[in-house]
Amino acid sequence: MKKFIALPLAIIMMCSSVFAGNISVNLNGENIEFSNQVPVIVEGRTLIPLRGVFEKLGYEISWDNKTKTANFTKGDIVVNVTVNAGTFKVNNSSVNLDVPAQIINGSMMLPLRAVGEATGLKVDWDNENKVVNLSYNLDNVESTTVKTTETTTETTTEKATETTTTAKISEADYKAYAEGYVNYTKSTAFISSYSLLIMSIIVNIEQQGTEDVDFDALINANNVCRSKVSQFTEIESNNKSLDEFKKCLDETDELINLYKRYQSTGTINSYTAKQEISKKGKALSEKFSKLSDVMETEAETYFDYIQGIDWNEEDLTDKQVKEVRAYQKKIGGILDKYLNNINISKDTKNSEVSTGIKRASTSIRKEVAVITPPDFAIGDKYIMLKGCDVLDEIANICSKNINEPVDVFISSVEVNSLLITFEACAKSCAGDYYVAKFINN
Repeated sequence: MKKFIALPLAIIMMCSSVFAGNISVNLNGENIEFSNQVPVIVEGRTLIPLRGVFEKLGYEISWDNKTKTANFTKGDIVVNVTVNAGTFKVNNSSVNLDVPAQIINGSMMLPLRAVGEATGLKVDWDNENKVVNLSYNLDNVESTTVKTTETTTETTTEKATETTTTAKISEADYKAYAEGYVNYTKSTAFISSYSLLIMSIIVNIEQQGTEDVDFDALINANNVCRSKVSQFTEIESNNKSLDEFKKCLDETDELINLYKRYQSTGTINSYTAKQEISKKGKALSEKFSKLSDVMETEAETYFDYIQGIDWNEEDLTDKQVKEVRAYQKKIGGILDKYLNNINISKDTKNSEVSTGIKRASTSIRKEVAVITPPDFAIGDKYIMLKGCDVLDEIANICSKNINEPVDVFISSVEVNSLLITFEACAKSCAGDYYVAKFINN
């Protein structure tokens, strides 16, 4: 279940990287300049462009467009990095990644620690000054030590026996668990989506100067956030995140007031205005960065909490694994049957989207309700049924007649946060038999 808790968190982690351009990278004290893409923070990990570092180290670089793989060669060292892969290779030995390799603005990005493992560099992070310090021993620069997945092959995992027993959990407890999971995911997805919206608008204002649509969107987004954030019930798993989010909204209000002040005097495009707005924007970025840390901590706490009621495959017998796989396959088939034909592209009328989603939620709810899951996975069934309620919320939003561009934009963000919640519910119930339909993996 842990990876489905992390789904909405992936968005909030992006927020902390919006103003991450002030992250600098030094190699043995010498600053590395990146031409296309600066280092960013994703899911709490610092990603840096590979080309700048590897070129500085004297590697030859090639790109295999067919496999989407970047190849770095120096002497007898060959490093292969494939887009979206969870591992990369050094001399054909696999190295695990905390965050998949990815392309941002045309640059191949890899987690900082992984770069260190691939090159043998020592990696130090100066959080106060946002500086990455890479260093190597000049006498041993050619030697590279890699921790590979091959070193774990001797680890022995004990499989649960057929006599495994679990504490009996009541149906009422499973229902409460499902409701808590959906509420947690909805609040997290909401905070994540709106945080990204606010930060993206701030970047546009800073880069483009006076743009009424952007400014109106920022004001509206902040007002919507204040209104909707009060609708979420504060529970132990999200109360700190909600409090921190409210502080971000207060900081955004300060930016809005600053913007209004310069706009009213006609000096919005002055050097002083731009400097102050930029400074306030970076301060706001730090608030969102702190928010992402709080959310990540709460996610870990919540994951520990649900372990008492959620099943874990490592604790299941072979028979139980087969049972839950069979159940997941049935649910996955139902979801595919009713979701594959829904079109939520911008060219589709809202009324058609609303009707299609409503029809799908009704059919999915009806079929899921009559399928009996294994006793230990009853909670998954109720999560899926709550997911159908989320689809109904999406359908209701799409049925509204919204015409103003700013309102359409903000409503789309609200829908997006609900889609994230539904995808998490569907994946939690159907497992590998469900591929996200609405949110790009």
